[in-house]
Amino acid sequence: MIAKVIFPLPIDSPFDYCIPKNLEQHISCWSRVRVPFGNRELVGYVRGFSKVSQIRHLKSIIALLDKQPLFDEALCRLAQYIFKNYFCSLGEALDLILPKLVRKGRKIEALSPLASPEAPVRCQVSGLKRKGEVLLVHDLANKRWQIFKEKIASAINNHRGIIILNPQIHSCLAAKDLIEERFKQKVVLLHSKNTDKQELKDWLKVKGGEVNIVIGTSCAIFAPVGNLGLIIINEEDNSVYKQEQSPFYNAKDIALFRAKEAGADLILASSVPSLDAYYLAKKAKFKLIKLLAEEKTHPSVQVVDIGEERYRQKKRNIILSNILENNINQALTNKKKVMLFLNRVGFATYAKCAACGFVIKCSRCSKNLVFIYGADELICQTCNFKLPVPKICPECSKSYIRYSGLGTEKLESEASRLFPFNKVLRYDRLDSKVDLDKEPFDILIATQIVVKDLPKLKNIDLVGIISLDLSLNRVDFRAAEKTFQVVSRLISIAKEKVIIQTGLPQHYLIRPLIRNDYSLFYKEELSQRKELSFPPFTCLALISLRGRQNEKVELAAENLFNHLQGINQKNKIEIFNPSAAYPLKLRDNFRYNILLKSRSKKALIHFVNKHLKGFKKSGIIITVNVEPL
Repeated sequence: MIAKVIFPLPIDSPFDYCIPKNLEQHISCWSRVRVPFGNRELVGYVRGFSKVSQIRHLKSIIALLDKQPLFDEALCRLAQYIFKNYFCSLGEALDLILPKLVRKGRKIEALSPLASPEAPVRCQVSGLKRKGEVLLVHDLANKRWQIFKEKIASAINNHRGIIILNPQIHSCLAAKDLIEERFKQKVVLLHSKNTDKQELKDWLKVKGGEVNIVIGTSCAIFAPVGNLGLIIINEEDNSVYKQEQSPFYNAKDIALFRAKEAGADLILASSVPSLDAYYLAKKAKFKLIKLLAEEKTHPSVQVVDIGEERYRQKKRNIILSNILENNINQALTNKKKVMLFLNRVGFATYAKCAACGFVIKCSRCSKNLVFIYGADELICQTCNFKLPVPKICPECSKSYIRYSGLGTEKLESEASRLFPFNKVLRYDRLDSKVDLDKEPFDILIATQIVVKDLPKLKNIDLVGIISLDLSLNRVDFRAAEKTFQVVSRLISIAKEKVIIQTGLPQHYLIRPLIRNDYSLFYKEELSQRKELSFPPFTCLALISLRGRQNEKVELAAENLFNHLQGINQKNKIEIFNPSAAYPLKLRDNFRYNILLKSRSKKALIHFVNKHLKGFKKSGIIITVNVEPL
């Protein structure tokens, strides 16, 4: 007997292996096996069997790792879904679902009967498959847990499994404590900070049916929960649910698939829902529930035109406008707290020689190095490359290096200069160990990292947004949406006033922010997207090519574009010319992108799956990101 074995490698075809006589009665489809592969041993998955092989001298399976397969029907369908939609091999999809130690080949003893492949994976009601509902909870009152608890109680009473996703680990811990105290149920935590042993132990508890409630970050969506009845995704607009490396899965899409397969309810909740979810709710694909705040006054929002301010003050670079500076001074005089938001770290964003114009860049990435005053060094924010501050220009050897651009360190310095008798606290990626619950401050300077800790900031009277344009001017069609989400959350913590400095005072997101009108922004943003044929009205796929040689990668991108364009004769798919990624060079790899667009996600995935797999170039890595964020 011959086993067809697949591996967690970017290879679709199975490899043939002889099954030893002593394993023939025990091995089955989807079993994990250890096999020789070249001059090493790998863990693979049995995809099927045959009696003959075209390979003359076959190697034999070394060991069977499980007494029974770890994949039930539901997990196998999930792996197939990932394989078909996220441009990876089936072996890579199977690997994605399992704990790290299992992927490495740890043997698993017999599982509980609850975990057998024959166990039902769909809830049956009167012989019919139950259809769950999808709820989008637009929570402006911090009351979403009232809905969560009702749904959780219903799932527990009906002996259904539950998965709850949160973007941050501390939110997972809080949810675990709440559920254990309220419902007296065992809960398992699955997240990236678990040790490998703890991850396996908890995974086996869930797989064996000992625990039926899982709380975690994105990876918890793959938990082998039996008889799944409820999935909750908290802060569904958070970008952490989208995987940043291949396979580029979105935990929300995985949740939708699992909920549909199991007949489970799905709740998406956020104070600022994503445009895609809001659009589907308006199209009646999701049920929209809006929770309004009671008797909470919206802070006044004032917009400062920084262009006019420069003209008025006759200065080229202004950090704090007169209006913002006066409001800070007034707040501090009245013993109130201030937060200043700037989403750039460091003291200066680039170092440039005034003599020859040379800009110091990362040797591994084509990005400017950021000057960190506290460490007295230049760093790359992408690969963390560090360079001591040079005394002379590396290009012309003259000592005319100037540091320009605004970061949180420079803002901290300016605030300390203007308000020397007040405590200024900086909270960013460089200094994120600050405990906002305990550390006293009068002025808090923060980057976007503070958004996850906003519940801790309960006594902020004035919020100043130093530059709205940093976020709005990104090369990203979702820039306005992402900016609106962040600023809306910042506004929600201000007790009295928010001041926004911008060079774009007429931008369409300003009026919704001032009026606290979410629907007004979504309506305008959807209109813009529709006119430009951007999601959610179309689907995008980004084909990325990377390699060590710039010319070789650029040529491969041109060849791939011509290949796809030649096949796309009926023009059902819109294919854009290859373009250099930003930054072009990242961690010693040069990168080029080809963007594809279609009104049908299914047609787009089918086109790329069918026509990309045969295209291979030595030394070039090709990945596909469907619906990139």
